Amino acid sequence: MVYGVNVAGDRAGVVGRCGSEAGPESDVEGVGAYGSGNTIGVFGQTVSGGIARVAGVYGQDNQGKTGVLGTVMRGGTAVAGINVSSLGNPLATFDNLPNPGSGSGTGVYGTSGSGTGVHGTSNSGFGVHGMSVNSTAILGHSQGGIGSHGASERSTGVFGTSESGFGVHGNSNRGPGGVFESGANAQLRLLPREMATPEGRVAGAGGELLATVAGGDCRLWFCTRAGDPSSASWDLVAGTRPFPGAPIVENATGIDVKRIQMRLNMVFGTDLNGDGEFGPITKEAVSAFQEREGIAQTGVVDAGTWDGLFALT
Repeated sequence: MVYGVNVAGDRAGVVGRCGSEAGPESDVEGVGAYGSGNTIGVFGQTVSGGIARVAGVYGQDNQGKTGVLGTVMRGGTAVAGINVSSLGNPLATFDNLPNPGSGSGTGVYGTSGSGTGVHGTSNSGFGVHGMSVNSTAILGHSQGGIGSHGASERSTGVFGTSESGFGVHGNSNRGPGGVFESGANAQLRLLPREMATPEGRVAGAGGELLATVAGGDCRLWFCTRAGDPSSASWDLVAGTRPFPGAPIVENATGIDVKRIQMRLNMVFGTDLNGDGEFGPITKEAVSAFQEREGIAQTGVVDAGTWDGLFALT
């Protein structure tokens, strides 16, 4: 086995400094390599002529501890990994973190046989933060554990953003794909989109959850059929179905009439056939519902009747 550098020391095996002042010795005992610089303490790079060309910086611990550890004192980035297509100026590459880089590989990749591939914790910031332009910001995979797990005392455990891919993707063969936990807040938060309904407006691939908000009312939707905005099916999971906008009267037809019929069957015990046609039988059922609820018996489904009908559980 051939080493480029093999040095043992009481405090640090290898010490490297860059700057106008020499600075003190490493004040941390048990460090294999110690680097101090105005911008980058330790910089590693593989070159095209290398044999393995595996990693710029590689950390390993054989006792179940930490392979690579990064700490920051004043609110910066503890460990930053960027994949770039070329590296002209290594210092300029990290000037404006976080940024997605210009390459197509992996910014930070962690793998473990029985422990944690990537583990981020934070007292008030982000435990793990990933950004991607057109792929997956954070991808976690586990054979038998948790694909992605983030914890934070007061902020966000895992935060991923992507222009066109997945913000966060967790995958596991035998355990949960992702676990979200919080001691004092919600485990998972969906930032609602400003719209009353995604129906006819939002495409879906099937299986997505979507939160919307309109007039201060939040709703949760689930995509049951994939399609473009005109063909995707979104079922309301929680919240009151929004009023279509115009009163629904006798002789009307369509999906809203069918919803009224199905809802009357569910909450009022009628036996309407759900054909989507507002005939005399449907009008009579609406009037009976209005009488029970103390609403004017018009047989017309206006906003008040609609809200009363769909607010019932």
